[in-house]
Amino acid sequence: MKKLLSLLLALSLLLPLVCLAEEEASEDPYGFYLYERRLVMAEDGVCMLHLRLMKAGGIQYCLDEVKVVLLDAEGNEIVPLTTEMIAPINPVPAGDQFFPVTMVYTLPEGAVAASYQILGIPGESFDEPAAEPMEIDAGYILMHAGGGPAATCWLEEPRTEMRHAGYMMVLHVYDVDDAYLGFESFSWEDADCEVPGSQAMAKLCELTGLTEDVIAYYGIEFNPRSNYYFFADRPLTGLLKDDIPASGAVATYRTKSPLVVLASTLEHLEPGVWRAYCLLQNGSCEPIDFNGHDVNIFDAAGEKGYYSSVAFDCALWELEAFGLTAMQYTFGGVPEDFVPETVTVSGKAIHEESPYSLVVLPQEHYAVRVEDGKVYLDVTIPEELCGETLNFLEAPVAGLLWYARNPEDMSMISCGTVSHKLAGPTVTGSWYVYRDVEINGIPEGVTPEILVYVIDTK
Repeated sequence: MKKLLSLLLALSLLLPLVCLAEEEASEDPYGFYLYERRLVMAEDGVCMLHLRLMKAGGIQYCLDEVKVVLLDAEGNEIVPLTTEMIAPINPVPAGDQFFPVTMVYTLPEGAVAASYQILGIPGESFDEPAAEPMEIDAGYILMHAGGGPAATCWLEEPRTEMRHAGYMMVLHVYDVDDAYLGFESFSWEDADCEVPGSQAMAKLCELTGLTEDVIAYYGIEFNPRSNYYFFADRPLTGLLKDDIPASGAVATYRTKSPLVVLASTLEHLEPGVWRAYCLLQNGSCEPIDFNGHDVNIFDAAGEKGYYSSVAFDCALWELEAFGLTAMQYTFGGVPEDFVPETVTVSGKAIHEESPYSLVVLPQEHYAVRVEDGKVYLDVTIPEELCGETLNFLEAPVAGLLWYARNPEDMSMISCGTVSHKLAGPTVTGSWYVYRDVEINGIPEGVTPEILVYVIDTK
């Protein structure tokens, strides 16, 4: 991941154009336009500022937060007790893009925000995966449930090569006078159900209580060759109970996989069976869980290969921001005349906090041995990485990640992970000791250079 530049853009509420900032001699201006906005005082001293912004320029921009000063009726500044930013499209994709932001504040007791000033949109431009605007089928039915404004929505999952990618939609809501009320985002991650397009109409009737004739009257149709995610009777968060949504506007996106293949190599195990060693990085500024993902193999000419089965071997499935992991894929049923050269990984990622991080292990704490043509690794985890807890089930060390390369040209040979619970290291005093960790995939006659990381429990 590469930082390209850092921006801090001043905002003016007197003009719809927020600001333009140029990167030295660049002819492509970067800036933000402020469109809809709404300040809401909710219950229990909570204040929300809904914003709909547009980013101009070709950069991808990762927001830190929107800098805002809240003011009371007399123009005095209110200092919030807590501040939270809700930004479903972050990083903001390259190009001219609309994106919503809600700032949520907890105010001191008795304080009431009457107005605000936006001071800036600090953040950085990153060369990293971002949501990609995509024209896919999506829709909504607005309602007012007992608890307040709500919606039932649907979102297509196209039957394409990218079927393993995540999809999401953002619904902007307006009242009968076209005044902006706020927004809600919906992602495949939290859908109530997924059904084939041939069953989607019946599912919508079931969820809304409307007849098929009524739904068809409004021009609602479903693609029978796609699947659809449904979100049933979802409260529109951030809206007041007496808000009455009358119309909406939908934007849809394909979420690019944040997984980046930093290095890979393949080993031919037997006819029709190949193993791929991949060093993966979470290229996102958010932690992820990548349990749902897809892997493809390609030959030297770029032709895609096919396989009948794939087995996964990895001890680290939750990655912190920009974190690393090592994955081994074993493919079965590969045609005998197909020779894979490269591997690609894509897929859905659930943005959840990772309980693990990686710590580089100094070389003096491990050794490489070659016995009977096999390569083994012996590792001792020092006291400073073990902490005070030596209970095996509560071990502060969750395992190891190793990366082997050829000392002649530093090319990658293989990589992998070792689970603490499966490896069963011995405990000596305040030290964890791993013995006889076999490093597979090493060509005969090569003594690899191995880098070792400790998978640390946060």
